[in-house]
Amino acid sequence: MVNLGFFPTPYPNEDFRSVVYRYHYYEHGTVYSKTIQQLFGLNTFKIRHLPRNIDYLHRRVPRQAKLTDNLLKTTLLRLFQLFSTKGQSKEVMDDILYGDEGKTSLAGVLSGSSEKGMISESIKYCPKCLNDDYKTYGECFVHKYHQIQYLDVCYNHNVYLISTCSKCDEILARPIGDNLLCKPECPHGHQLAEVDLHQTAALGQLKYELIRDIIYLNENYLDICAVEISQKLLACLGERGYIHPSGIVYKTQLLHDFFEFYSEEILTNFGQKKSQLYARRTIKRLFNPEYMYSQIYFYILLMRFLEGSVEKFLSTNYSFAIELPFGSGPWGCRNLSCSSYPEQTIKSYKMIQRGGYISGEFGCIHCGYTYIRKKRFKNKEQDETLFIVTLGFKLHDQIQELIKDGLKINEISKQLHISGRTVAKYFLGRPKRIKKDKADICVDEILEGLKEVSATGDELKLIRFRDIFRHLLHEGNTLSRADLKKLHPVQYNWLSKHDKVWFDKNMPSVRKGGNRELNLDLIDLEISNKIKSISKQIFHENPAKQIKPYTILARLSKKDIGRYELYKSSLPLCHKALDECAEQRIDYLIRVLPEVVEFLKENRYRNITFDSLKIRKGYKSCTEEERLKIEAVLRQYIEKIETEIKEAGL
Repeated sequence: MVNLGFFPTPYPNEDFRSVVYRYHYYEHGTVYSKTIQQLFGLNTFKIRHLPRNIDYLHRRVPRQAKLTDNLLKTTLLRLFQLFSTKGQSKEVMDDILYGDEGKTSLAGVLSGSSEKGMISESIKYCPKCLNDDYKTYGECFVHKYHQIQYLDVCYNHNVYLISTCSKCDEILARPIGDNLLCKPECPHGHQLAEVDLHQTAALGQLKYELIRDIIYLNENYLDICAVEISQKLLACLGERGYIHPSGIVYKTQLLHDFFEFYSEEILTNFGQKKSQLYARRTIKRLFNPEYMYSQIYFYILLMRFLEGSVEKFLSTNYSFAIELPFGSGPWGCRNLSCSSYPEQTIKSYKMIQRGGYISGEFGCIHCGYTYIRKKRFKNKEQDETLFIVTLGFKLHDQIQELIKDGLKINEISKQLHISGRTVAKYFLGRPKRIKKDKADICVDEILEGLKEVSATGDELKLIRFRDIFRHLLHEGNTLSRADLKKLHPVQYNWLSKHDKVWFDKNMPSVRKGGNRELNLDLIDLEISNKIKSISKQIFHENPAKQIKPYTILARLSKKDIGRYELYKSSLPLCHKALDECAEQRIDYLIRVLPEVVEFLKENRYRNITFDSLKIRKGYKSCTEEERLKIEAVLRQYIEKIETEIKEAGL
């Protein structure tokens, strides 16, 4: 690895792409992609706002100890880190230091021009900054804060930015950064006109204020990340009345006020589309730190909505806490016959939040008694109700013992302090009595199983779920498994997975359909013919990617895919067809060769050789034999093009 003799020192607020271009310009580089390969070891024809594989450059400029730090200052990296988690920030830094080309990364998303990115697709200039820079430094350069998406306002001169010449409409600089301005004039020599930002233009002023906020976030070292920003936003929203006492954030109301404050027309200019923000998926993730990087503009605008400026928002301390709806515990069992009553033995509960209320499910580990406390919040007043989920195994035992002793329903009700209706459910003498000869399950078996339950959350769930199906199974046992699953799908699936012995013993027997013999030879022939037909169609489409077996299988119908996966060990014709129809790597590289050649010609490659093809990853790992084959095809293709050009008289 040969060391570089020099590398330009970045100017104040210079963009990373501008620094790379100045090196390219000083070295009189003829091909920009060669410069990129020389500096970063990457086979690509463009540079992004965030560098990639910068460690490669750092090792080649040993005298500049702070080269990496200086180059990172030419980006919006710190802004991106503020709205990313620590894990995401590490991922971005790893890509900046050691990343390779040919893969999508979070750094690429952030420095792109998509809805999640922050960098403009076109390179923009301020005419006044161009003149000032040329007078001060003798050359012009690209300012990083001019390249922010949606913000076409200079942070210094309060004028609009430009990307084309107003006289000849020529583009001032290509987006890939290989031809930037060195003088304050367009490529045709026209002086660049200034467009003043009028103080009365509300949109222009908001853009100017936003760019100042972004500069504040990027320049000041704020030791926070997305987690802290999310917590701070929620605390502020709590103070502003956007959080329900149950802990639910009024996100819909917040968005309504947000759009009312700015107006939908204004927000559209910053990529804030109402339909996207109101989408269920977006609302669900709105204050989740893992997804904040994809809505940076929204959070900056939200801070301004809440406090007037980002700086004021971040410097203000907010305090908001939600009271525990049912206290800090422990809690008591409501079963008067429980051995632990009235001691507070329940140490935890399951909380459920829905709409305007919050529920807590409490289960006693000693008797299995489970109840739900439900609170509604109306104008800071609380209205609580209580529901019994299950009586528990001990109360079941007591009811059955008293029934055997001959006590009547009302007598049992008084003795156990429960309603007569509850006792009637388990009373064998009621009109709909259990017919033991028709039922696959009896009360004694259930109670015996419930006694064995230990004190865990899953076992309390087991008690409740068994109890649900016990009543259904006692009613003549006419329901099938499918019927039971439709009635209680969650409970059915849970029991089938976690309580399989009881489930198989007590659930209705499976109704099996008649077996029929499958003609696997016929299926093999049918699917293999479809594979051949589909492969011809795919080759006719000439896809950009290699045609592999799964490419062909993906085009089969769901039925055929299911049959293939189920019986593939018995389908030799299908395997043979896939082997014959799938594309080998060398065949793929030869097939896409014309497209690669055309791409290279468009990017000013004159003498195209096999080494030129290595801009595509697949050609790098070719064997010597594959290289010779590709070179032969390449020569034939280039000769064909040259012949066609001569015949056309061009």
